[in-house]
Amino acid sequence: MSTEMSFDHAAALLVAVQTACNALFKIGGLSSNHTILIHAAAGGVGHFAVQLAKWKGVKVFGTASGRNQEFLREIGVDIPIDYETMYLKILYRTLI
Repeated sequence: MSTEMSFDHAAALLVAVQTACNALFKIGGLSSNHTILIHAAAGGVGHFAVQLAKWKGVKVFGTASGRNQEFLREIGVDIPIDYETMYLKILYRTLI
């Protein structure tokens, strides 16, 4: 642990990583031949989930707000989805 990181922050980091790991691998059974959609991919658990999935060689779709689209690309999301605009487009196509 970094001497610049508090124990509280280190504990929170561990919980976020463990939550992502459990969701992807223990519960989800994720492996390299899968594709996954991660909602809130720029969030605390989501950004770890993206990186863990990419580490396994998984194709990742990730949702976040428009202002976080570049961050999604930086952490490896293959298909970034802006939930502020994309869902409305999908809903519109579905209804028409």
